[in-house]
Amino acid sequence: LALKNDATLAISLPTGSGKSLVFHLLAKFTTGLTIVVIPTTALGLDHRISSNKIFENDDSINPIFYHSGLNEFQSQNLLETIKNRNTRLLFTSPEACVNGKLRRLLDDLAINGYLKNLVIDEAHIIDEWGHDFRVEFQLLSGLQKEWCKASNGSLRTFLLSATYSRHNMQTLHKLFKTGSWHQVIAQRLRPEMKYWVAKESKPAKERNADLEIGLLHLPRPAIIYFTKPQKAEEFFQSCKNNGLKTCALVTGNTPNTERQETLSKWKANDI
Repeated sequence: LALKNDATLAISLPTGSGKSLVFHLLAKFTTGLTIVVIPTTALGLDHRISSNKIFENDDSINPIFYHSGLNEFQSQNLLETIKNRNTRLLFTSPEACVNGKLRRLLDDLAINGYLKNLVIDEAHIIDEWGHDFRVEFQLLSGLQKEWCKASNGSLRTFLLSATYSRHNMQTLHKLFKTGSWHQVIAQRLRPEMKYWVAKESKPAKERNADLEIGLLHLPRPAIIYFTKPQKAEEFFQSCKNNGLKTCALVTGNTPNTERQETLSKWKANDI
């Protein structure tokens, strides 16, 4: 982590091998702000909870999570905390960085030399999601260069992932190389993984029936991803109807308090 200013480090470590330790160390041993850009609200909540536990005896770090689910009072309170430099670890989304009140505040912190580290978690998403799904992921590269310039090159960038492909790395190098470029790649095969692939050309209702059969036979706990909230809601109700009681639903429409409750239950093995 002893990088020169204006440097970029891409880190690939298997899941559970300590990627979060990167931004925890940066926040602990850097005098300024470390901002961690995350792809989902659930991940941001998870990072904030674990960071609060790690730094519970260090008030100077004060990890916070700025996101769209905050009400006006909560949002303004966190912005004041950032502005007054009462935090050294900030989790947020690419959209919040690129647009809105947080963007202007971060610009000022870069100019004043307080913005020290930009960390992008699950950085392969920049290549895989950023083309048309959430373009703000790719706009982060332009923002990074603006902040580097505003801070006289004192900003360092860290790109974290467990699943870089060769194309991912080429894209990230093109987008985020400012000064020197470094890579720490420690990918490994995970022999415990098994893959079950079913190509479906049936109507949606029949596909869901096959998915239900799979869910009843696959190991649990399990997470099922959908591309649209409505599809997730329909399948969740189907699971409940089939007697799967210890399951929960989280989508972009889920209230923030309910997300936190679900995350807590997941961590406690209650769902």
